[in-house]
Amino acid sequence: MELIVCHTTADFDALGAAVGLAALRPGARIALSGSAEPVVRDFLALYRGEFPLVDLRSVVPTQLTWIGVVDTQRRERLGPAAAWLDLPGVSVTVFDHHPEMYDDIGPAESQVERVGAVATLIVERIRAAQIRLTPAAATVMALGIHADTGSLVFADATPRDAAALAWLMEQGVRQTVLSDHLEAGVSAEQSHLLAQALGAVQVHTVRGRAIAWVLVRPLRYVPGLATLATQLLHLVGSDVFLLGSCAGGDRLTLIARARIGETGFCELFSRLGGGGHVRAAFASLRTPEPLAVIQSVIDQLSQNLPSLPLAGDLMSTPVRTLRPETTIREAQRCLLRYGHSGFPVVNGAGNLIGVICSREVNLALHHGFGHAPVLAYMSKPVVTVDVSATLSDVERLMVDHNIGRLPVMASGALAGIVTRKDVLRHRFRESERAGSTADHATPAAPAASRLELDLLRALPPTLAEVVQRAATVAAERQWKLYLVGGCLRDLMLRTTGAQASLHDLDLVVEGARNGAGVELARVLRPSFPEAELQVHGRYQTAALVWPRSSAGGQRCVDFATARSEFYAFPAAHPEVEASSIYQDLYRRDFTVNAMALRLTEPNRGEVLDFFGGRDDLRAGRIRVLHANSFVEDPTRIFRAIRFAVRFGFVVDPQTDDLIGYALRTGFHQRLGRLKGRPHALQTRLKKELLLIAATSDWLRAFQRLGELGALALIHPAFKSDRALWRRLRLGDRLVVRTRLTVDRPLFRLELLLTGLEPAYRAVVCQNLDLPDSASRRLKALADVEQRLGEALPTCQIASQVGKAVDGIPAELLLLASTDVQRSEFRKLWDYFRRLGSVVMPLRGRDLLALGYPTGRRVGEILHGLRDAVIDGLVSSKEEAIALVLSRYPLPPPQGRDDSLRDRGTGAGSGSDAPSPDGAL
Repeated sequence: MELIVCHTTADFDALGAAVGLAALRPGARIALSGSAEPVVRDFLALYRGEFPLVDLRSVVPTQLTWIGVVDTQRRERLGPAAAWLDLPGVSVTVFDHHPEMYDDIGPAESQVERVGAVATLIVERIRAAQIRLTPAAATVMALGIHADTGSLVFADATPRDAAALAWLMEQGVRQTVLSDHLEAGVSAEQSHLLAQALGAVQVHTVRGRAIAWVLVRPLRYVPGLATLATQLLHLVGSDVFLLGSCAGGDRLTLIARARIGETGFCELFSRLGGGGHVRAAFASLRTPEPLAVIQSVIDQLSQNLPSLPLAGDLMSTPVRTLRPETTIREAQRCLLRYGHSGFPVVNGAGNLIGVICSREVNLALHHGFGHAPVLAYMSKPVVTVDVSATLSDVERLMVDHNIGRLPVMASGALAGIVTRKDVLRHRFRESERAGSTADHATPAAPAASRLELDLLRALPPTLAEVVQRAATVAAERQWKLYLVGGCLRDLMLRTTGAQASLHDLDLVVEGARNGAGVELARVLRPSFPEAELQVHGRYQTAALVWPRSSAGGQRCVDFATARSEFYAFPAAHPEVEASSIYQDLYRRDFTVNAMALRLTEPNRGEVLDFFGGRDDLRAGRIRVLHANSFVEDPTRIFRAIRFAVRFGFVVDPQTDDLIGYALRTGFHQRLGRLKGRPHALQTRLKKELLLIAATSDWLRAFQRLGELGALALIHPAFKSDRALWRRLRLGDRLVVRTRLTVDRPLFRLELLLTGLEPAYRAVVCQNLDLPDSASRRLKALADVEQRLGEALPTCQIASQVGKAVDGIPAELLLLASTDVQRSEFRKLWDYFRRLGSVVMPLRGRDLLALGYPTGRRVGEILHGLRDAVIDGLVSSKEEAIALVLSRYPLPPPQGRDDSLRDRGTGAGSGSDAPSPDGAL
């Protein structure tokens, strides 16, 4: 028997998904694990016969072979059906749309994706299978999507939900049934109850959060209380609303609604016999003291709700300031350099005396007062806020005074600054969390985020310990610590259950002075004596590096202070200053690399994604952060292609346009003419080229760069064509087939540089600071190619090819071999093939035993013997002895018996005496 179950207190989404899954698996039955929401019960009272529903009590557990679970990943929400999941021979499949929910079912198969309704996932499968639905099935699935997405207006609704609804309408959705059961209207009884509730509502504020509640006592049961609770939530404007109803007797109905996440509804209401998720919950119980129950729920909610953030949590720090004597023209340069819209102004004692904004600066410049001090144009007195002020206080001040920047004070000193952007960013993140129906506060759920737990599990034990100790040290110093960059990106890209190889971590400290990252590394160093401490003072960074000989190979943890960068001119080394995490992420290259995982409180485990990196990861897209990115650092062009090829992503069209614009400006061709200004382009370029050459899709990446014209960054005269790509493919194949031990990335780079005329190769080797061995090979390459071109056409046998290439180092010969004519290459390849399989039948000691004296003559004989083996003239030891004795006469004996020579030749040689005139 195949059975489909959902969570207790089934809603329309759970019922619709179950009905759709039954259409996918004909013969499967649906059993509701407990009660259903009132609207669902009313619906089933009319339409139960349309669906394959069975009573839970009629299920024979021993007959079960498969269980499908919809709209939950937690056993405790399945009621009695949870006991059947572990029966022998039963396979379990889970469908859910709450990716963050803690899974304790452990199914054989699952589909958990972030969409507005789980019914959407089932619709997509039905559509792909080209199954025709009955109008009843289409209607209940549409009800599920409408209910869970608020008819597509909730924050978690997606285009996939809209597409699913459109397809269901094509299947014959009954529109009148939708309108009857979506609770859009308000009856007279509901309207009367709404007025009664508004007159008696109570509001409590806990850590800046508003919790509102009311107990109503209608004369009889009033349907649609869930709709009333939602309306009251928005009318009162609270963060959480709890509606209690006693319609005679001792039956208490509790309905909760929230605008924020992390409410703990699920745990709290499950103890009352109900259930729900972070934004909605329901319970019905008997109690003689409903007010006491409600007060208990309020008390527990007060403990669960997250604190409203304070100004100290929202602010950016350290704060860049201007002095009152700073000129307007200099203020404009600072606005441009740091991307700010204004600066606080402080006097010599560090006291805040004003604020200068971009509009005042622009106005002064318009009137020709660029030489004037900011003192003359700054705003004063300054509206400030204390670090302990709540988000609501900050918003009120911004609205009341129509200002977008609030200096944050601590004990009378300037501690940070809060902008409208900070407020909106927090509101968006909170809305995003509330839009998720996962519950982070269940008993089984971890205290830290799942992503943080995934990180600690995926890391080698030593690095996991570094992360945990670093977070502890940072918290003790009241610093904020983040994991940033490629490690977080790769962690988020992992498929479920896959093992990540994360050996390089980037940790960033915010809210501290310059050099905090270095200080953190120094504090941790004694705990890890096997690691080397490397400090890079110019960039305020340090690293703990474990040697390659340690278990797991080389590992590295970089520590940095959150900083901003400014490029004085294109391709320069950046100038860095301590800044906020936002500025630190904004200075990075692409959105997928500009995210941070918070490792300290508050909001530990939160992912900071200011620029849409997660969306780009899901879409498989490489998107640059800002328009000047490729001009400031042209090697980001190479990085964009490397990431796109590595992950199978596409480059965003606008990013592609910006790459083209940066290359068309031709600025990189002028860099070499900059006098007295050393630029960093070639240093970073070498690193990127070697990183590309080390990937599995290195050739495709180089070809894409050639199509873009980006290889001109190596040298303006670089020429990429089909002949070059042939050389690269051929050279890499030769390395594999000859089994020659080479530095593969460096050798591939040398192959790429054959796209330059010989006259330019030495200059490029110097610019890229290539190893001396690589430089020597590239400088000698043209002469070797000419030598081979002249010698190979006259070679008829393999040994002649050997003489033609004699004395040429192996790697240089491989490089040169990629440019010979096809017919001559066959000769070279035949030589390489034979050389690779040569087994010498005689060694030096064998020749000495034959009677040859030690010295250069032995080497000459072995060399000639090798040629004979390569040419196929010798295949055994006996033939080798015969050939050597015939071609290399033994010297006359000096003071010894001829029988010594006979014994030396060995009776087993089977050869006659050597011919005196034999020659090789």
